[in-house]
Amino acid sequence: MLIFWNLAGVPLSYCHCIIYLANHDPAEYRWPRWALVTLYISYLFVYWVWDTANSQKNMFRSEERGTALHRKAFPQLPYKHIKNPQVVETGQGDRLLADGWCKLLNLLLCFSG
Repeated sequence: MLIFWNLAGVPLSYCHCIIYLANHDPAEYRWPRWALVTLYISYLFVYWVWDTANSQKNMFRSEERGTALHRKAFPQLPYKHIKNPQVVETGQGDRLLADGWCKLLNLLLCFSG
């Protein structure tokens, strides 16, 4: 899925913005300052969730292999590591992370429909 997004989604998203800007008067896409601040804060929050969810998954897998490194390098955002996470055992003997952002996402998906 990542390869597909890199080959199809990224070029589409880049050219879509440029085509919109080229075909519309700048007065049409001038937004109020409160809307821009709201979008900026929302973007920062979503980035934090995305980054820490990936960090939680990577730290979980690294701890399973015994290769976990707790670095102080940039960017290391808060909530990147879960101590004593809940796991789900599979039939093949694997363990899946069932805590942190994964748990919250599953709860949201269960209650949404």
